[in-house]
Amino acid sequence: PVAAAPAAAISDKSIAVLPFTDMSENKDQEYFADGMADEIIDLLARIPALKVIGRTSSFQFKGRNEDLRAIGSKLGAAYVVEGSVRKSGKRVRITAQLISTRTGTHEWSETYDENMDDVLKMQDRIATGLVRALQVTIGAGDLQAQPTLQSAEAYDLYLRGLHAMDRYDKGGFESAAGYFQQALEIDPRLIRAAEWLATAHEWMAEWGFVPARAGYEQARASAERALKLDPRSGLAHSLMCTIHLNQDRDWAGAAEECNLALALEPRSSHVLGYAGQVHIVLGQWDEAARLISASIAIDPLDSGWHDGLAIIRDRTGRLADAEAERRKVLEISPTYERGHLDLGLTLLAEGKLEPALASVRQETEDGGRDAGLAIVYFALGRKAEADAALARFTQQHANNRAYRIAQIHAYRGAGDAAFTWLDRAYQQRDVD
Repeated sequence: PVAAAPAAAISDKSIAVLPFTDMSENKDQEYFADGMADEIIDLLARIPALKVIGRTSSFQFKGRNEDLRAIGSKLGAAYVVEGSVRKSGKRVRITAQLISTRTGTHEWSETYDENMDDVLKMQDRIATGLVRALQVTIGAGDLQAQPTLQSAEAYDLYLRGLHAMDRYDKGGFESAAGYFQQALEIDPRLIRAAEWLATAHEWMAEWGFVPARAGYEQARASAERALKLDPRSGLAHSLMCTIHLNQDRDWAGAAEECNLALALEPRSSHVLGYAGQVHIVLGQWDEAARLISASIAIDPLDSGWHDGLAIIRDRTGRLADAEAERRKVLEISPTYERGHLDLGLTLLAEGKLEPALASVRQETEDGGRDAGLAIVYFALGRKAEADAALARFTQQHANNRAYRIAQIHAYRGAGDAAFTWLDRAYQQRDVD
């Protein structure tokens, strides 16, 4: 047995911004409260001396009345920011407070009351107040003032889009893309909306919610639009990296874009994670693990990065570690698509046949339940049930899951059929 690694020391210059509470009269401004917290995370993350926990992890505690010391321990943060938002018409009141997770002491608190048009300046003031309270030295170029908000309406639509993205499903991504597009129609220079419109399009293509070729071309056009607005957008360069990777099969182009993104935003969990995916595809396991582990250090409760690390552990034969990561994925996101399927296949590789079957049975149809059943039933010698599951999956997913069908035939030892389906997967630009 391997002894558990000691918990990493929590830096005094580490902070997590928790979701802000909606204090509006009608309780209909949750999207706006989330957006304020998200924007402050983004501002603080630009300060090299400060470790800022990613929003995916911080937002895991939304609506949960958990002890701040426990939150600090889980996130690796010495301080947390709590806040509230009250929005009425064009007036916004934001209260923010900085609290030590070790002592529970309130280190700093401030209330801001402004017009909606001045909300970006308000965010700057909150970030500056937090940094000064933490006594972090700010270099001249570290915390630059944000541009003046051109349209409060466009910014509001952008925040609604971010809120929709958090659903992590087809409807959420489609809704988000609609909001971002509307925001850009009002303010064509709103770079945040352009970046996240490209993200929504890329995710829809990568998750198979739209046909791969058409989806990725739309994502490419959106990412290029974002880069025209800001050639130094690390997120947009990372999206171009994944488009080269998943659609173009251009490994050199993908690496170039991700390296550029890393140079621009080396402390972004998205940028680090996307770069790690390039090295996964190239089979460069150590570098892939280094990058994705760095992403997890920033955003420890992002299930997607744990999924990436599980892939690396699987491919390098570290099956117990892979199982632990796959269980972590489901602990964080119980509805993570294909999470139960992939855990089942890892358990199967470990020789744990009955637990593998139990896991695969929990998978959704869209997540590939029948693909898992076809493999695990075959391993158990239940050939008739395996054949039936293979037939169902092939009938339903011949045009969008060819790789999974190849995987089933490969496990059964049917090499010719496996290569036939791999050819189809290649022609379909199957992301897997």
